[in-house]
Amino acid sequence: MTPSCEKDPGISHFELNLQPDGDQGRDALVGKIVPISNYGETPDLHLYAWTQDGVLNVTRALLEFDMGALPVDAQIDSAFLSLYFNSTSLYGDRHEGETSFVIQRIISEWDEMEVSWSTQPEASTVNQRIIAEATNETQDFIDMDVTSLVRDMASDRVNSHGFLLRLNTEAPFRKLLLASSDHPLEELRPRLVIYYSLRN
Repeated sequence: MTPSCEKDPGISHFELNLQPDGDQGRDALVGKIVPISNYGETPDLHLYAWTQDGVLNVTRALLEFDMGALPVDAQIDSAFLSLYFNSTSLYGDRHEGETSFVIQRIISEWDEMEVSWSTQPEASTVNQRIIAEATNETQDFIDMDVTSLVRDMASDRVNSHGFLLRLNTEAPFRKLLLASSDHPLEELRPRLVIYYSLRN
């Protein structure tokens, strides 16, 4: 991380770029129709509301980035989350239906390899982001502004455990195909970029 040019000589500006792989990343999928099943190593983070054998299934995604490199006295200037279309998803080859979704801050602990629908963590609606639906069938969601959420995370690290992603309306028939940190293609893994400043 290298400080960039700044107008105030007493403040330095930095960029923290996080795009972890399956070993370093922490994400999981939970499904309503399989309430005790864990999907901590899936390459998919699809948000889904569909009927299966006449029963509604809903999936949600959890993801957390290691912000340990962010200094405790950092001032968060801005933060952007990017999620990428999963072209190799087992759940289809395109987004379908009205795919507006919500990004919330997770405020209780969860274990990537144990979490399920029935044990999914609590999330806060404070400063949540509602993202507009996809405008094409293979859309990536690049540089979504999550500044307020990351500021909340930085100021309350003990009670911050990543992001919860869910469809804005969890009713049939909607499907958003996103890649997880376990995806074999590095460029498709979730990415969080945080711009912050420190007083010298």
